[in-house]
This record gives sequence, structure tokens and C-alpha cells, in this order.
Amino acid sequence: MTGGEIKSELIDMSIHGMQVRAPRALVKELDGCNHVSLRFKLPNRNEEISGRGAILRRVQSRDMVTLGLAFDLLQEQGISKHTAALNSWLVHRANEISKWDSSLTKPNAA
Repeated sequence: MTGGEIKSELIDMSIHGMQVRAPRALVKELDGCNHVSLRFKLPNRNEEISGRGAILRRVQSRDMVTLGLAFDLLQEQGISKHTAALNSWLVHRANEISKWDSSLTKPNAA
């Protein structure tokens, strides 16, 4: 890619990568690209995370494209220097989801 920016919706994230969705018209400029530069912030965090990601998968559904991206964790000044913050956020998020799940399965008190 030649320096353009594509804003996308986060679908899922792990310590190894993320899945994002964006309009096909915007993602079209990534056709033929195997890697992208990533830049994002975690909720309630000020520090921006940036680095390189490999495009592992592209799935088109109507006018949207979902991209599966793997973080380049070998770049020292890239996303790898943020793995502690990513891991902390992911653990927090998993705990929140677990609370939601358990509240859905508890019987209502009579």
C-alpha cells in the first residue's frame, strides 16, 4: 500500500493478531498486498499501538471485507513492545465476557 489509511471495525483480537472489517471500496486498495501497517488504541488506554501485520485471510460478504491479520511480533519497535498491554487488555476483556456469560446462566431469584 502506498500510505493510504483505512479505518476499520474491530471484530476480534488475540495476542497474535486481529480480525477487522471495512467496506470493500476501501479495502480494494489492499489488493495484491500481503502486509499492512497497523495503528490502534486499546479502550481506556492513551498509548497508540503500531506495527506491521500480515494479511492472512480476506473474506468478502456483500460490500464488506473481513481481514484476518497476524501481528509481526519480530519487529522490536512494533507491536511486540506492546504485548504486555495487549495481554492485560485481553485478560480483562475475557473476564468481562465471563461475567456476562455467568449472569446469563444464573436462574432468577424468586
